[in-house]
Amino acid sequence: MKIPEFFLTNYTGSYHLASFGNNDNKFICSDKPMANCRLSSKAIPNKSLATAFANIDLENTEEILDFCKVYGLPYSAQKCLALRKVINSQENSFSFHFDSLYLNEMLTKADYAIHSQEALDDAQYHFWITEIVDEDIMPLILFNRCVKLVRSILNIQNWLLRYEGCPNSIIHSLAYLLFFAARGTDYLIPQIASPTLVFAKKIAPPHSVSQAKLFEQIEKIDSSYCTKLQSFLAALDKKTIRNIHDYDKGIITQEQLNIITESEEPAFQSVDREFAQSVIYHIVNDGISMSTSKISIIGGAPVSEWHTTYLMNAIYLDLYFSIINADTYKKCLNPQCGKYFSSTDRRADAVYCSNACASKMGKKGKYIRISKL
Repeated sequence: MKIPEFFLTNYTGSYHLASFGNNDNKFICSDKPMANCRLSSKAIPNKSLATAFANIDLENTEEILDFCKVYGLPYSAQKCLALRKVINSQENSFSFHFDSLYLNEMLTKADYAIHSQEALDDAQYHFWITEIVDEDIMPLILFNRCVKLVRSILNIQNWLLRYEGCPNSIIHSLAYLLFFAARGTDYLIPQIASPTLVFAKKIAPPHSVSQAKLFEQIEKIDSSYCTKLQSFLAALDKKTIRNIHDYDKGIITQEQLNIITESEEPAFQSVDREFAQSVIYHIVNDGISMSTSKISIIGGAPVSEWHTTYLMNAIYLDLYFSIINADTYKKCLNPQCGKYFSSTDRRADAVYCSNACASKMGKKGKYIRISKL
């Protein structure tokens, strides 16, 4: 079934990378002027919004900026400010904080030790009022994490549909989602409903509650899921956890992670399919919770128009359609590539995204490993 095209709006413009003050961390920043643009979910030819996002080479700055020039930022500071302004007018108060979306990723333990919380709050407020009020901005680490989350979801969905992928890759993808799905963006979802996002939010700094208390909370939401979650986490080894943290920080690249998961033995041999489904469905459901639809008339014909608070809502919406329609996208089985491609553009039994990857793997004489977990 063909994935439907839909339309959304986001701030777009020209973008560059910048650092502020003595901070070495990079931020994606807009160059004025920006425009509030109506965008197609299929603006990139022959690719869905989600796969185009997942296929960005995070080692290539130009690819990141090129995507932002077409679609804008996954989480836009300008949209944050606009949303907060509406809420403030309703509540007659100023209560918006940028720390969980932005600065918590950048501040070190030394920063917290040197400054009192009150002084730190003032510093955060001053930093962001002076730096983002006239710009669209997003930390590069958060952009990269969003790409990795979408890759992980596509990887698991590909395995659920076609049994493609090695056990270790699925285990790493699930672990990454569980530990990083809510980090830095959890407050953007008005009400986290799923046990997966509850776990991901509470296990991350600055919360870091004990797992025992966290399991008690999750059990009240879904006892069956809680049992499966406990079993999965108990089986994870330290090496896998270290790998996903290094991957999130950019210490190891996607290509290096692919090689690790292909070459190393998995922490355990069996993954519960129902549990894997629950994890990705929870994240997608919470991700689209703020999306609303309407019918618009374009050229005299009805089209699906979606209001999404942030671009990431639209990316999750695209994943929703992908899952519901059992999409036709596959993951290239060249472990040094791993990009997603449309099987409708190639032979139905194609396993590589291009002739170049097929030729490269053929010359190496490697066999495809397809595992049923």
